[in-house]
Amino acid sequence: MLRVTRKGGALALAVWQKSEYNPFLHVVTEILSRSAETPPADPEAPGAFRFAEPGKLASIITEAGAIHVRSGF
Repeated sequence: MLRVTRKGGALALAVWQKSEYNPFLHVVTEILSRSAETPPADPEAPGAFRFAEPGKLASIITEAGAIHVRSGF
């Protein structure tokens, strides 16, 4: 994304908060876990909550060379 962003341009990204703050998915997961044992999710695996930890995506984008990164709106 940074490679194709114009100089002075901006990116806007949105990520989900942690699973427990998403009632639909959290309730479904909780009900299923009563019937089947599921291993803990790998925090680095692709998935809906991969960037749920505050600042995680901002850190990755900064490492990639982005400047003036803001997070937490």
